[in-house]
Amino acid sequence: MSEESYAAVLEFTLPPSSNNRLLWRGKRAVLAPAYREWKQKAVEYIADEFDNAEMPYFPSDREYRVLIAIGWPDRRRRDIDGPVKPILDAITESCVAWADDSQVVSLQVHLVCRACKGAVTVAIEAIDQRVVDGPIPE
Repeated sequence: MSEESYAAVLEFTLPPSSNNRLLWRGKRAVLAPAYREWKQKAVEYIADEFDNAEMPYFPSDREYRVLIAIGWPDRRRRDIDGPVKPILDAITESCVAWADDSQVVSLQVHLVCRACKGAVTVAIEAIDQRVVDGPIPE
């Protein structure tokens, strides 16, 4: 990382599974109360972590590399990509990094443990240049 680079590491609980994020009310889908509660707590936690650690807020015009390490709460089989969108949305809503999660140009998700009480560690790094410039080679 260069002198002007920005990085942060956050730890929080897993979001509700994708099957439990939306409820149907007639023809409309609404966010489930458990998901709304998780997201509100996650957004507050992320903002508090930056304030308490006196970390600088990231510049919103940069591109980002994100690493997500997941520890499932039990040994059931799950899709590793399930928690990604809610985590990125919570970081976006906290206003400490990117203005939109489309600024994330590199994303790695790792399963680090089964039966780890539902822990998630997220590392965020602002990068100076795109990981891939131009079209992706075939």
